[in-house]
Amino acid sequence: MKQQLNLRAGVLVTEVRQDGFFDHLGIPSGTIIAFVNGKAVASPKDVEAALLSAQSGMVQMLAIAPDGSRVVFNFPLGT
Repeated sequence: MKQQLNLRAGVLVTEVRQDGFFDHLGIPSGTIIAFVNGKAVASPKDVEAALLSAQSGMVQMLAIAPDGSRVVFNFPLGT
């Protein structure tokens, strides 16, 4: 999928647990998370590390929605 969209990095969200973190943020299954706080991510561990290192209390995820559109998720830590 990343090749089809010409992405060098990114993590495909394959499962969203009901009442889980991504569910609360409105991130659906099939979304590709490409950047977290300006850092390219290539694995779930990269996403986790970027979230843990967020210093401002706010997080921004740049992603590709399942329909191919680019989306931005902004949220405070602790949601």
